Amino acid sequence: MAAAERIYGAKDAPPEHRWKFRYLIVRDHTHRVVAATVFTTLLTKDDMLAAEDVSREIERRREADRYYLSSTVVMTGSTLSEGNHLYLDRTGPWREALRLILAAADEESERAGADAIMLRDLPDGDPEIDTFMLDEGFSRVPILDTHTLTLDAPDESAWYSALDNKKRYQLRRVIEHAKDTEVSFHGVGLAPLTDEEAIYLHGLFEQLEQKKFRINLFDLPMTLLPGMLTSPAWELGVVRIRAEAGGPPQPVGFWAAHKCGDTYAPFLLGVDDAYRDRDIYRVTILHWVRRACALSMRKVRMGMDAEVEKNRFGARAERIFMYLRTRDDYAGALLGEAVAKVATNQQIHQGAD
Repeated sequence: MAAAERIYGAKDAPPEHRWKFRYLIVRDHTHRVVAATVFTTLLTKDDMLAAEDVSREIERRREADRYYLSSTVVMTGSTLSEGNHLYLDRTGPWREALRLILAAADEESERAGADAIMLRDLPDGDPEIDTFMLDEGFSRVPILDTHTLTLDAPDESAWYSALDNKKRYQLRRVIEHAKDTEVSFHGVGLAPLTDEEAIYLHGLFEQLEQKKFRINLFDLPMTLLPGMLTSPAWELGVVRIRAEAGGPPQPVGFWAAHKCGDTYAPFLLGVDDAYRDRDIYRVTILHWVRRACALSMRKVRMGMDAEVEKNRFGARAERIFMYLRTRDDYAGALLGEAVAKVATNQQIHQGAD
């Protein structure tokens, strides 16, 4: 979180890159921690998790107004993280503790004039939490599944052998293409990254993000990659095609990953679409698995989206939800209008066919 505070703490940054962080710990009378979380107050796009066609329509409108359908939100975690950011000791007075957490979120929401409070990435199958949050006035909203690859042993051959025949067949070509690539690692105690390299890798990320809208976020700051590398918890893997295999001098892909305990969590991914015939996207995911094995880690958190690709590598989908409480329905009405327009256009297109 210290890296995120440095990256998103500049007072002269644009609104979407100025975040405020609040860390909360609730203890019982014996000083045992019963609840803990981190809230981030930030500007988000209201269509962050909308259907892709809807986000494309809204992005068209943002050409005239950059912040059209954007709202200040108080959320657990941030858009720079994934996973459940709420700790609860369910053997203690967790309901009282969670009410204090929500009261602090309300206080921050009032201070910031926020439009919504969001508790993200909570796991499915918890009726006690569900009942509690609904009683507190929150709506339960499904979001994209997250994906986790569990390595029974941190060994590539053991992982590959455990895949079913279909998955092994699908990955043979990827493994062959990977032989033409090499990976360098950058971060604290690893190779340095020049400013020019950081700018180039940022461009690879933007190249990929501009083609998909399943998770529609503001552009990342140019300071993000260098800022990540000031923390030993982050590293970059940079993929190149070997010169003898006809590769260019510049990278063709990269990822940024968070390392914690036995878990390796790639978060950002960028690839050069000009090398699609080399399976660079899948090759990069293969390198995630290899890196986790090399670091003796047992889990690879692959995040949301691209479920078909991640399933090829044996990742399991996990259903998650967020709990959302909004201030008013004005943005919702505009979002609904955009949805209706997209639906109308699709009907017209189908009729023309």
